[in-house]
Order: sequence, then structure tokens, then C-alpha cells
Amino acid sequence: MKKSENATKSAKKNVFHTCLGRSGYAALEPLVPLIWSQLVPVYKHLKTIQD
Repeated sequence: MKKSENATKSAKKNVFHTCLGRSGYAALEPLVPLIWSQLVPVYKHLKTIQD
């Protein structure tokens, strides 16, 4: 089966190969500090894994 041109172009743009997929983790990466700072006050145990 041949890959489509669009799929090939998209695959070449992917930088974080291990973190990509349908979950969209790569798109969330810039937002992690913002999200994390909102989660820590609610879930105190997260401070232990923060570092």
C-alpha cells in the first residue's frame, strides 16, 4: 500500500516522534507548564513528581 502525499508531508513535519499520535501530545507540549500549574494546587501529591 502506498502512503498518500499528504500523509508523507505530515510525517516529515513531526518533530516529537515518540509523543505523536491521535492523542495529540505534541500539540499540548507548549501548554504543559500552564496546565501543570493549575493541577498542582488541586492534587497535592503532584508536587512530589514535579521535579
